[in-house]
Amino acid sequence: MKTLYKILLLSVLSVSSFAQSVIQNNTTSISITPDGVRTNHPPSNDPTNTALGLDALKLNVSKSNNTAFGANTLKNNSVGSDQSFYSVGNSAFGTDALMNNTTGFQNSAFGSFTMRNNISGGYNSAFGTGSLFANTGGSNNTAMGWEALSGNSNGSANTAIGFAALNSNSTGQSNVAVGNEAMRNHFLGNDNVAIGDKALYHNRAGSRSTAVGSGALYFAHNNVLPADNDNVAVGYRAMYGSNAPVNNTGKFNTAIGDLTLEDFTSGSNNAALGYNALTNTTAGNFNSALGNNTLLNNVANSRSTAVGYGAMERADNRSTGRDTYNTAVGVFALRGSGTTANNTGINNTAVGDLALSDNTSGSGNVVVGKDALKNNTGGSNNTIIGFEAGLTNTSGNNNIYIGYRANSTNSSNKLVIENSNSDQPLIIGDFTNDKLGINRTYSDLIGRGEVFQVTGEAFKTLGTGNWIIPSDRRLKENISYLDSQEILDKVLKMKGVTFYWKDKSKGQEEVYGFIAQELQTVFPSNVKTDNAGYLSASYGSYDPMLVESIKALKQLIDVQKELAEQQSQQIRRLEQELSSLKKNIEIVTADEKSRK
Repeated sequence: MKTLYKILLLSVLSVSSFAQSVIQNNTTSISITPDGVRTNHPPSNDPTNTALGLDALKLNVSKSNNTAFGANTLKNNSVGSDQSFYSVGNSAFGTDALMNNTTGFQNSAFGSFTMRNNISGGYNSAFGTGSLFANTGGSNNTAMGWEALSGNSNGSANTAIGFAALNSNSTGQSNVAVGNEAMRNHFLGNDNVAIGDKALYHNRAGSRSTAVGSGALYFAHNNVLPADNDNVAVGYRAMYGSNAPVNNTGKFNTAIGDLTLEDFTSGSNNAALGYNALTNTTAGNFNSALGNNTLLNNVANSRSTAVGYGAMERADNRSTGRDTYNTAVGVFALRGSGTTANNTGINNTAVGDLALSDNTSGSGNVVVGKDALKNNTGGSNNTIIGFEAGLTNTSGNNNIYIGYRANSTNSSNKLVIENSNSDQPLIIGDFTNDKLGINRTYSDLIGRGEVFQVTGEAFKTLGTGNWIIPSDRRLKENISYLDSQEILDKVLKMKGVTFYWKDKSKGQEEVYGFIAQELQTVFPSNVKTDNAGYLSASYGSYDPMLVESIKALKQLIDVQKELAEQQSQQIRRLEQELSSLKKNIEIVTADEKSRK
C-alpha cells in the first residue's frame, strides 16, 4: 500500500512540474504552486482573488475576494475604482463574464457574456449565456436563463428567470419575469409581474401589471412612453389582447381564469373570474363576470354584471358599445338567444338559475326565482318574484307576478299574486283598466265593470271602523231626493230568497240574497250584465232605498198612531157619556122604586 501511495505522489508531482513548465513557457495567467493556484498578473493582486483564463482579472489592482474563470472575465476590474467597497466580491464564470466591470461589486455572473458590460452595478446575479449582457449601472437584479435581462442597462431590482425573460429591459425597475420569454420586449415599465410562457411578452413601457399564465397579457400595449396600466391577468391567455398591441390600452382590469378577457383592447375597469369569462370583450368598461362562460360574447357593451355559469353568456356582441345596466345572478341567468345580435335588452335584473334566460330585447325587467320569466323574449318592465313565476310570458309588458308559479297568459299590465299556476289567483289586477280582484279569473275580472271584485265572502273584524266612501255634498251635483212612498212600493216588490251556488267553488252553504232578474224589474239600474250575459246586482246600493222605505213606513205608522189616538180619545168620551147615562138611569130607577 505504501508503495502505491509513493507511486501516486510521484505521478502528481511529475504532472505538476510538467504543467508548471508548460504554463510558464506560454506566459499564461496562472501558476500552480505548493500554496495553490495563483495568478501570473502583477503582484499587487490581492491573494484572495482567483483568476483562471486569458486576461482574467487582468487589470485588477488591490481589489479582493474576486473570482474569475474564463477568458476576459473581470478583465477591467478596479479600473478607476477609488472606494474600498468598489470592485470587490465579484464572481465571474464564462467567457467575457463581467469583462468591463470596473467599480461594480458583489456581482455573480455565470455563463459566457453574462454581465459583459457591467461597469458600476452591484448585487446582481446572472446565470445563463448573455444574461444581463448590457447592464452598466443596474443593481440588485437577478437573471437566470439565456439572455435573461440581456438588454438591461440601468434597471434595478428586477428578477428574470427563463429563456430571454425581460430580454429588452433597459431602465425598468422592480419587475419580475418568470417563464420562457416572459416580458421579452419590456423596456421601461416598473413593478410588473409576469409568470408563464411569454407572459406580458409585448409590454414595453407599461407599469404595475400582473400576468400569471402562459400567454397572459401577451399582446399588452407596446407604448414607448411610461404608463401605469394596473391590469391583473391570471390564467392561460388571460387578457391575451388583440394582435395589434398598440390598440390594447385598457387599464384597471382583473382577469382570473383561462381565456378570461382574452380579446381585450381598450376596455377598462372590468373584472372577470372563470374560464372564458368576458372572453370576447374588447372595449367594454365596468363589467363584472364571475363564473365560467359569463358574458362570453360581450364585445363592447359596458356596465353589465354576471355571476354564475353561463350568466349573460350570449350578451349582445355589438362592436359599438353602450351601457346595459344588466345584472344576472344564477346559472344561465339572462343567457340570451343563440343569435347574440338580438340580445339587446337593457336595465334587466335576473336572480336565479335560468331566470330571464331566453330574453332578447326585453328591458327593465326585475326577476327573482329559478326559471322565473324564463321564456320571456321581448317583454319589458315586468317585476317577477317566485319559482317559475311568469313562465308563460314571452312578450307581455308591465306585469307584476309574485309567488310560486304565479302566472298569467302572455299579456301585459297584469298583477298576479298566487302560490300556484291557477287561473284563479288569490289576487289579480289589470293596470290598463285599473281593476283588482280577489280569487277571480282574469276573464271574470275584465268582464265586469267594477274596479274591485271578490269571489267569496268578505270579512271585517269586530271593533271600531267602518267602510268609508266619499259623501260630501261639495263633491256631488244633480242631487235628487227620493220619494219615500215610491221607494217603499218598490222595496215591497223585492223578494228575498235563499239558494245554493251551482258552482261549488263559490261556496257550498245556503246563501241569502235576491234573484237578479227579479230585481231588474224593480231597480234596473242596479243590475249589470257581464260579457258572458250573466246578471249581477249591487246589493250595497239599497241602503238609501231602505232608509226611505223606513221613513215611508214611519209616516204611515205616525198617521195610524195619530188616528188611533183620536179614536182612543173618542172612545174615552163615549165611555164617559155612557157612564153618565148609566148613572142617570140608576137614579131614575131608584126614584121609581121609592114612589111605589
